Amino acid sequence: MAVSNRDVRTGGARPRARGAAAALCLAACAAAFLPCSCRTAPRPGHPEEADFSPKSVILGELIAIFPGIIWHGLGHRYAGDTAKAEEIEQMEALSLLAAGVGTGLVFAGRSNDNLMSLQVSGYTVGGIGALGFVGTWLYDIIYTPAAIDRYNRYQGQLPNDDR
Repeated sequence: MAVSNRDVRTGGARPRARGAAAALCLAACAAAFLPCSCRTAPRPGHPEEADFSPKSVILGELIAIFPGIIWHGLGHRYAGDTAKAEEIEQMEALSLLAAGVGTGLVFAGRSNDNLMSLQVSGYTVGGIGALGFVGTWLYDIIYTPAAIDRYNRYQGQLPNDDR
């Protein structure tokens, strides 16, 4: 039976198993940090709230700080304000795009001494991108408690199911 160098080097199916294990671990971490809403699915004839437990402001703040530094908007997503969370995520993506374009311009300006204006433009665009990145993260941290309070106040006004 002939064994190719590729099978010996990679150890057979181990890289696939490691990749699957890594993907499973990543999915488990994402599920742990993305809590679902407290609301249950509406039942026929009773569309309002079934079960409610208030959300913690401290937990929302901790989620907004970390892993919120990597994925902005998680604090608002935890608070149930998905529309604002999506806006924050879009602004984060745009700020990363600006920072990436600015970095490219800086390196393009360094490749040729005659392109000093390109390098200055890169620093400007990259700085605006970095400012937007930090700004969206701070916005999520600062306004998450108010979003959680709004959620808890709204949920507390709904009639409970006493069945």
